[in-house]
Order: sequence, then structure tokens, then C-alpha cells
Amino acid sequence: MDLETKNLVFKEIFELSTTVFPDGTSYEPSLVDIQIIYDGTPASDRARRFLVEFYAEVGEVDWLEGFNDLSPK
Repeated sequence: MDLETKNLVFKEIFELSTTVFPDGTSYEPSLVDIQIIYDGTPASDRARRFLVEFYAEVGEVDWLEGFNDLSPK
């Protein structure tokens, strides 16, 4: 995937994840989404850095429910 496409994907993930829809729902990268990105990218990949920065900036505590249950032991 070229850089321009990657940037568009990151922008859309951010926009979707910071929008609260009229019915009160919102969407954020799930634990499965995060696992796919981490399993499919090297440690230096921008997608990983994006997720860390995204969760640090706009994340909510309840988004992290289940992390301990699903994280590698």
C-alpha cells in the first residue's frame, strides 16, 4: 500500500473513532484490529505508532476492558 493510501486509512480510522453518531454509538479499533496490525507489522511500523498515539490521545478507559484477558502471557 502506498503512503498516500495509508495516510487516508489512518485519517478515516481517526475520524470514525472520534465521531459520536446521533444514536450515541462510536467506533474505535477493536482488540482484534490491534492484534492484526501488531501481528502483521514490524515494531517500527507507523500503524503501530498511530494506534499507541491514538489510544493515548482519545482513548477511554472502557475501551481497554478485556486487554488483560486477551494480551499474550
